[in-house]
Amino acid sequence: MLIEQVNLENIKSYEKVSVRFSPGTNAICGQNGAGKSTLIEAIGLALFGSQRVKQEQLIRTGAAFGRIEVAFTSSLDGLTYYAKRELRRSGPSPATLVSAALNLEMASGVRGVQEELLQHLGLGPGARPASLFEGVIGVPQGQLTTDFLLSDAPRKARFEELLALQEYELAHQRLSRPLQWGRARLANLEGKLEMLEAQLTDHQAARDRDGELRRLLGEAQARLQAVTGSLETVRAQRLDLDRRQEEVDRQREQLAAAHNALGLARERATQAERLVAEALQAAETALAAKSGHDAYIEWEGTSRQLEAQMAGRESLRQQLHLVGTSLSTLEANLASIRQRLDRAAGAGARTEQLAPLVVRQEQLEQDLAEARRREAKRADLGKQLAGLESTLKRRLSEQEDLARERTDLADVPSLLERAERTRQETRGRIAEEEARGNLLDSEIKSQEEAAEAVRLGEGAACPVCGRPFEAGDSQSFLAHLAEQTQANQGRRRQCRQVLTALRKQATTAEAESTRLGAELDRLRRVEAAAGPLQEGIQALEDEREEVGREFEALVGLEETTIGLEQELASLGDARSQMAVATSVAAEGPAIERDLASATARHQEAEKKHEGLSTALDQYEGLEDRLAQARAARDGYRRDYDSYERFHPLAEQLPARSQEQEARQSALAEAQAAHAGADESLASLLQGYNPDHHRSVREEERGLEASAAEARARTSGLETQVEESRERLEALAALEKQRDDLRLQVKRDGEAIESLRFLREAIRATGPEMARRVLSRVSRRAYTCYAELMGDYALELRWEDDYGITVRRGGETREFAQLSGGEQMAAALAVRLGLLRELSDVRIAFFDEPTVNLDSDRRRGLADQIRGIRDLDQLFVISHDDSLEGVTENVIRIVQEDGKSRVETA
Repeated sequence: MLIEQVNLENIKSYEKVSVRFSPGTNAICGQNGAGKSTLIEAIGLALFGSQRVKQEQLIRTGAAFGRIEVAFTSSLDGLTYYAKRELRRSGPSPATLVSAALNLEMASGVRGVQEELLQHLGLGPGARPASLFEGVIGVPQGQLTTDFLLSDAPRKARFEELLALQEYELAHQRLSRPLQWGRARLANLEGKLEMLEAQLTDHQAARDRDGELRRLLGEAQARLQAVTGSLETVRAQRLDLDRRQEEVDRQREQLAAAHNALGLARERATQAERLVAEALQAAETALAAKSGHDAYIEWEGTSRQLEAQMAGRESLRQQLHLVGTSLSTLEANLASIRQRLDRAAGAGARTEQLAPLVVRQEQLEQDLAEARRREAKRADLGKQLAGLESTLKRRLSEQEDLARERTDLADVPSLLERAERTRQETRGRIAEEEARGNLLDSEIKSQEEAAEAVRLGEGAACPVCGRPFEAGDSQSFLAHLAEQTQANQGRRRQCRQVLTALRKQATTAEAESTRLGAELDRLRRVEAAAGPLQEGIQALEDEREEVGREFEALVGLEETTIGLEQELASLGDARSQMAVATSVAAEGPAIERDLASATARHQEAEKKHEGLSTALDQYEGLEDRLAQARAARDGYRRDYDSYERFHPLAEQLPARSQEQEARQSALAEAQAAHAGADESLASLLQGYNPDHHRSVREEERGLEASAAEARARTSGLETQVEESRERLEALAALEKQRDDLRLQVKRDGEAIESLRFLREAIRATGPEMARRVLSRVSRRAYTCYAELMGDYALELRWEDDYGITVRRGGETREFAQLSGGEQMAAALAVRLGLLRELSDVRIAFFDEPTVNLDSDRRRGLADQIRGIRDLDQLFVISHDDSLEGVTENVIRIVQEDGKSRVETA
């Protein structure tokens, strides 16, 4: 595969950046702390799932999230894909894989994307891409050679973990519990088989019991059939008697109903007779009051006509009042208009007197405005001159401060170089102690698992000294393991203490390096600011002299301004007086028109007032006439009320008479129906005997009891027969289960034996795989090292203890005896050999391979890197420029104000 581009947003010191890479060697250069390694960490996280720090530590300070996007060419199909990760300070980290050619999302979620990436990276199923990246492809800064400088035990633990060789021993130990579980399961199955054999001993007795139950069931069913036949005969007789009894009861109900209907008919006939009498009396009363009722209605009409005339008179009075009020208003308006006309005549004479004063006022205002403008300009020049003096004084003080600051920071470059060396050395020591701690943890875990295996009855050997476990010696061996574990735990505590101290030193060194880096940036800013500051001071001095000359030219304006203001005040604002007089005089014609109009409206109102007064005269004596009409109407009030009360009831007399005739006819019909119902009941009672009915019912109840008893016995026997059948079926199922268990016991025994054999075979495979991997990697590393060094007489070997040796002729040198450049070349050769052995990925990252090398060795390493031919793409990270001449693509990273960016050419 090939990595084409990395896009970062809010990742560590990067705010937003896009970096493109090319095939071959890519050099990522820049000062320490500029953000070079961040690019490799981002690639490791997006493509390989390698996360060396917590997610929130990757997000830029102050940002809520971070984004990583890596574009790469797939090894699977040669197409371009985008691996995207979004980092959040809390919660899950979304991930997607997108095809650039199809513009389609191929996978989502961290696990789904990682599984899809295995194919595009050229890794097989089950591969651990994060471990591969951190141990081979993208070894962290300082660990390229450090792992090979570890002592034997930590170095062995480091590389066996990388090669996953410890998995064989772990697999052997993990299979112990499944083996024990299988043996326990087999014993359980055998116990169940014995129980089933015991349950099947009474199978024949169950068959005999089933036959007897079936015979008894046949007898009970015959008895039930005989009783049921007798019961049906008696029940038919009882049903016939029930029918006759129902007919008698229904007839009795009909007789009772006829009796009730007769009583109701008599009551209704009496009520109809009473209602006819009431209607006759109401008709006589209404006829006597008819004439008085009609007279009341006639006088009511007369009263209403007079009341309408009263309303008309009131309306005329209101109109007369409104016209009088309007007439008074019009008279006041006429007086006001005459006064306005007199004022307009006087304003015309005033305008002629004010005309020459207005001309003088305008001239004085122009002269005063010019004098004030020049005074304002002089004041502005004075403020500007004071501001220039203050700014010049401040700039001179800044110049002195910069000079003192430059003197104070003169030693910062040398101090920063020493701090960086201290920081790198502390990191190397921390890596060694962490590797030592990991080895001790592995040994402690192995000892604890060996002790557990002894307790479970499994063979084991001491993981530290190799002492074998002998049967019968468990307590002594467990004590030996406890002693070894306690010693390792003591060494682990010491290792943690050393690591704590080293990490404190590293933190202090990191803080000092950061502080000195900030001081160095400050020194550069000071030096950059000195030149522009001097130029600004000279420009301020020139501007101050020019403003001073203009200020002096405007002295002596105050007396002229005071004289103009006094003369203008003496005029008393003639222009405003002129404007008022002119405006008032111009209103004369309009006022004359208003006067004519108001006079005409006043005359019209006077005429309307006279007409309304004449119209009111015709309503004289209206109140007396209305009182007489109301008195005459009230004299007939009693006859009116009596007629209104009884007349509606008198109108109902014909209908009530007709209803009385109908009720008399209904009474005769009810009497006839009652007599017929009484005769029918007597006839039905002649064909029904209640005593015979009771005896048939008693006989039926006896037969029902016998039938119920027979059904209960039959049902009980049927239940027993069904239970017997189910029992026989259950026994048959147990027989099948017994046969299945016999087969399962045989299969489990065979599986346990196979598992035991597989467990022992896995344990023996680990050392053989280690020898084979070491041999293949060693051959690849030998060829690569010879190419890097340009000397095929050198023989590099990766030994069984994972240490590196180099032979030339009869001389053999250990890794620690090699020069810095030789160590780097040898480490690179073995790392590349591991890369080719463990995967098909043809890319690698070398993070600061020139650390602690002098200039000659750096140039030598650059020449050796140029000779690497086993990779499609190589990324070399360095803070110096020794590698720029041997690379196809140079990416320079700079950091300013805490933000990293790619410097453009």
